[in-house]
Order: sequence, then C-alpha cells, then structure tokens
Amino acid sequence: MKNVNVFLFVFYIIVVLCIPQYAQAQSVQSGEYFRQEGNASWYGHEFEGRRTASGEIFNSSLLTAAHPTLPFGTLLRVTNRNNNRQAVVKVNDRGPFVATRIIDVSRAAAEQLDMIYSGVAPVYIETVQGGYSQPYEFPAVPTPAQPPQVYYLPPQAFTQPQIYTPPPPPLPPPPPPLAVPPAVEKAPAQADTQPIVPFAPVTVTVYAPPQTPPSGSLPQISVVPPPPAITEYMPPQTAPFVPEYMPPPAIPSAKLTPPTNLQPGKAYKLQVGSYQFAQNAVNVFTKLKAAGLNPAYERAGDLYRVMLPGIRGSDIQSVSERLMAAGFSEAVIREDN
Repeated sequence: MKNVNVFLFVFYIIVVLCIPQYAQAQSVQSGEYFRQEGNASWYGHEFEGRRTASGEIFNSSLLTAAHPTLPFGTLLRVTNRNNNRQAVVKVNDRGPFVATRIIDVSRAAAEQLDMIYSGVAPVYIETVQGGYSQPYEFPAVPTPAQPPQVYYLPPQAFTQPQIYTPPPPPLPPPPPPLAVPPAVEKAPAQADTQPIVPFAPVTVTVYAPPQTPPSGSLPQISVVPPPPAITEYMPPQTAPFVPEYMPPPAIPSAKLTPPTNLQPGKAYKLQVGSYQFAQNAVNVFTKLKAAGLNPAYERAGDLYRVMLPGIRGSDIQSVSERLMAAGFSEAVIREDN
C-alpha cells in the first residue's frame, strides 16, 4: 500500500509539471501570443564552439537564448525591466536549470540588455510575429571530405641501361728510322818527338815550434765559479675551493584542502573558486587559461564553480605550483569520477 501511494504522488508531480509546459509549447507553435516574467542570466565563452540542444554550434556573438520548453526557432523579445532595454533572440538551446530563472541569453544579447556586470536581471519575454512562424529545421551535419583515391602501381623490373663505350683512339704512326751518319776515319796518332825531361829535386824545410815551454814560472789562472742559477719562486699550491652543496630552494605551491593521500594513477579535480556572479567565474576562467591550465565550469545551484578536472595524482604537485604562480594560494581537492 505504501508503494502505491508513492507511485501516485510521483505521477501527480509529473502531471502538474509537464502538462503546462507541453501546453505552452503547443500554443506557441499554433501562433498564439506568449508572455512570461522572471529573471534572466547569460552564458558566453565557456560554451563557445559547443553543440547546443538544437544541434547548432553555440556562438556567443549571435542573438540566441536557452529556454526550458519553448520550441527551437521561437523568436522572443526580451525586455530588461531595470532599464527598458530590449533584444530579439532565437531559442536554440535548453536552460536555465535554476528555479528562479526563465531564460539564458547569449553574451551579445546580454550586452544589448546591459546586464553583463550584474549577471542576472529581471525581465519579461514575449513572442515576436506570432511566436513561431515556421518549423525549425535542424542544421545538416556536413559529410567529411572523401580522401583522394590512391592507385597502387607495382614496381617495375630494374634493367641495366646500356652504357656507350667509345672506341679507343687510333695509335700514332711509328717514327721514321734515324739516318746513320757515315763513319769518319780517324787519322793515326803521330808519335811525340819531344824528349821527356825529369823534374829536378826540390829541398823542402818544415818549421817546427819548440816542444818545451820557456823557462820561468807560468802565470796563475784563477778559476771563477759560475753564478748560481736563479730559480723562480713558485708559491705552494692549494687544493681548489669546492663550495658546499646547497639544495635548491623549495617552489611555493597552493594549499590543497582537505589533506589527501594522493595516488599516482588516480584522477583528481581541483576547485579553484565558487562564485555567485557569472562574470567573476569568467574572469577566473580566463586567468587560468592564460596560465596554461585547462579549467572548466560546474553549476551548483546559484553558484558557478571553476574547476581543474582530470589531473593525475603524479601531476598534482606541479599543478599546485602553477596555481600559486598564477595568484591562487588555496584549492579544494576531490576525486574525479
């Protein structure tokens, strides 16, 4: 019996919440006027380039919006009740998923409504030109370009090219034989009729110095010893100075809470900040991007959390050092499921 009561209660809640939304969407498609009052917020760079619920690629510079129930393609005029500024947007996404808000507009629409710095503003929305002038068509998914076809050619058999060898040059003709001069008859040598006269003997006197020294005492020769060699002074050598080893200074890192026993193979995520205003979260997101990190957003009720997901336990120390260098001294660490 208890299970039956729980089922009836859940069925009642579904009927109460879904039937008005379904009727609302049907009325807009049929061309009826639609108006709604509540709070509006905006979203921008963190969803740039992602695919929306309608299939379109999100572009923050276009006038688009996210609504919980209205059909895709509905044109809405959004009026800021604080300054009466207006913007016409097209519904191409679902949201916001906060009970106190009725629409999420793009950054371009938020600039026209002058709600960039406030983040949230009271508005009323109404359909334009009957609300739903034509059925919304999903954009066609482009087909990837076909790669060029490559035809395989079998390798050709290698043939040795014929190399032309020129014939050797002709040999020069042999030189003509040398002419032998006629023999010349030599006249017989005549006998010398001069008589041979022998040389006359010559007496040669050779001077020889005396072999004995002259009488008397020989002079005394004093032997002067050579001067001592000059030796250049060399100072005693000392052992080279070796500085004492000093460990490198520790690199400051951000404080992680709560204390966690990190495991190298497990994935973790670091929460850098939690903000009520979306612009503050966008500023922190941009600062982390400039530091070379890969931040992401998380919604927690009315708060915007800036996270660093998918960090291995072996990389936590280096990431915390980069957080400290970027100006963030604390972060909350959790396991990334």
